[in-house]
Amino acid sequence: MNLKKITLFLTIALLILVYFLNLGYNDIWNPNEGFYADAVREMFRRNNFLEFYFNNELRFNKPPLTYWSVALSVWLFGLNEFAIRFPMAAMALITIYLTYLTAKRLFGPREGVLAGIMMALSLQFTVNARYSSPEIPLTCFFSMTMYWFIKGYLDKDFRYLLLAYFGLGGTLLAKGYPYAFVIGGIVMLYLCFESNFRPGEVWTRLKRLKLAWGIPIVVIVGFSWPVYMYWLHGDAFFHVLNAETVDRALNYESKGWSSLFFYIEISSWGFLPYSLAFFYALFFFIKNKKLKEVSFPFSWLLVMFVIFTLAKGKLPTYFIQAHGAMAIITARFLAMHVPYTRLNKIMANVTLWFPGLLVLILNIAMVIAFDINYLVMVLVFLPLVLWILLHREKSAFVKKLAACFHVANNFRWHYLKFYPFYSFLVSMLIFSAFVLPQLETYRPYDQIKTAVEERSIKPEVSLWLEDQLLFNLPYYVKRKVVNEKSLQEIENHALQNDQFLALVSEEHLSHFPGTQLLWSGWVYNRNSEAKFFRFVTGYLKAKRGDFSDYRRLCLIYRRSRTNEISGN
Repeated sequence: MNLKKITLFLTIALLILVYFLNLGYNDIWNPNEGFYADAVREMFRRNNFLEFYFNNELRFNKPPLTYWSVALSVWLFGLNEFAIRFPMAAMALITIYLTYLTAKRLFGPREGVLAGIMMALSLQFTVNARYSSPEIPLTCFFSMTMYWFIKGYLDKDFRYLLLAYFGLGGTLLAKGYPYAFVIGGIVMLYLCFESNFRPGEVWTRLKRLKLAWGIPIVVIVGFSWPVYMYWLHGDAFFHVLNAETVDRALNYESKGWSSLFFYIEISSWGFLPYSLAFFYALFFFIKNKKLKEVSFPFSWLLVMFVIFTLAKGKLPTYFIQAHGAMAIITARFLAMHVPYTRLNKIMANVTLWFPGLLVLILNIAMVIAFDINYLVMVLVFLPLVLWILLHREKSAFVKKLAACFHVANNFRWHYLKFYPFYSFLVSMLIFSAFVLPQLETYRPYDQIKTAVEERSIKPEVSLWLEDQLLFNLPYYVKRKVVNEKSLQEIENHALQNDQFLALVSEEHLSHFPGTQLLWSGWVYNRNSEAKFFRFVTGYLKAKRGDFSDYRRLCLIYRRSRTNEISGN
């Protein structure tokens, strides 16, 4: 029995389960996921797959790759929540494999496996893989470009370099032309490292990339859609493109010196559970003057850090594309480093065992807070119990286990490298299987959809929403939603129009006599569910009877003034 292969197979199976379990269970999240869901619905309705409409208005804010990938999924699976999120989960798995291949090509299979598992469950990456947005398509094509480049460069195989240029074009279609400078900067810094910063040698290596072939490929693939949009819409498109790129980089208000540490802070929690191990690995390579050994992932990391730190507009998701580099650096360190000295053993426990312990506490908290069956605790404690058992290194059981995994000695250290991964894998299983379904308790968007569809209300009748932004509503009600309107504005609209559809606060229901109540219920009142910890806290408060983060809304409808429904 090859226990090593069986364990790898089961781990991959569990990873796939984590990424797809209950993927389509939750309604579209507000706000960002609503943009893509409604835009793709409109693509099929209008039979137009080049121009994107959200809420009945043209939307130029993001390039087309995410829209197209979701549209392909909808064509395969139908228009539903699973189809809208499927491309993100699928491309996340592809990204994990690309991270494995990149680390394997640079260092070997051990580093490949370690880098793959670190990428697989880095916190920000995993969360975004269950959410329809450009971050995962961007990370996938970014990682694809990195792998094909390093494969083609090291193997002197022009076929892979050509693929890298196509990958870069796809990267631009995922998030925009600034990433040409990001990836170009990474390649140039890496070539400088490889040439010991000798200009003549850098130029020689640069010529091997055959830019005369590559640049036209990148321009044709990456700039075709923006050029077409500019040809169709002129300055209206250019204004949005400029706002999404140049303005974000140069014209946002800076937070001063604190912004210099923004992505260090983001990495400390975004790359959990291996963030501490990453910082220790980076310190090790710098202190021991071994950066040349990890020159490619270090160039990748450093260029991204410098560019996004200098840019004034900052978001946590901007650094997800650096996770591959962080995983490869950490994997190389853990694969080559065995802690024999007392200090090294302390650091190993701090950077690996401690995050695993924190995740254990998180898992216990989830089980208690969400009233999950306590039998799940067996799963929660399993990674820790195995780590404790491995302390008996001279026992027959541990020796046999080490032999099955082809580990000659220090099997406890070998397992410790995987301990944070398995602890967090349990977290994601609990979250996907038990937490996500509970969060739908007060997310009634599909109920609102049903209430509208049952009345066969014409799509020309817009839905007016009182004092709130719900960007996922256009997808569900299949019509324009007029957000953030005051009570007075909605009253005026009701007086001026024969047909009338609105979501208003329950306390204002009396302001609209002659309307039919189609639905009423609680709706989250903090607008953005993307601030997920705040949203979960609000749900847990509501579960205890405190609805301070919610509003009770009523969906009201009037067919016509001459045909008012009696009793309302």
